[in-house]
Amino acid sequence: MPNWCERTLKVRGTLENVRKFMEEGIDWTPSKLVVEEDDGCLEFSTSGTGERWIKNTSRHFIICDEYMDFCEGHTLFLHFEAAWYINAEELQAVCQEYRVDMKVEAYERGMEFGQLVEIINGEIRRNEDIKYADYEWDCPCPMLGG
Repeated sequence: MPNWCERTLKVRGTLENVRKFMEEGIDWTPSKLVVEEDDGCLEFSTSGTGERWIKNTSRHFIICDEYMDFCEGHTLFLHFEAAWYINAEELQAVCQEYRVDMKVEAYERGMEFGQLVEIINGEIRRNEDIKYADYEWDCPCPMLGG
């Protein structure tokens, strides 16, 4: 069983591109994603909560709530988990396919590290491992992951 590197995945893009990513880039099985659009905002709801795979990645998931929302010009926030570490190249391919930007700073308490990945306009701008001298004291979220 892997250790999990987790926190919030930030996704931004046009209304159309974020919608396409949510509808096509995530495996919603066994639940179903329902999308409603109202005045420049999208409301996403599912019939169930739980772990959903980000397609075309090895082991990257969102932990979906029953309700999520996104408005043009803002950021979509998704609970994110990756097995062992974040594969920036896999997320880059997802960003390129759906023309969205992504940013995540996640933590893994088992091996006591953080990782910051930022992908803008299809290019990896940051992919940094974060080491802490005293993980429990210095890490902003030492109870995440593991």
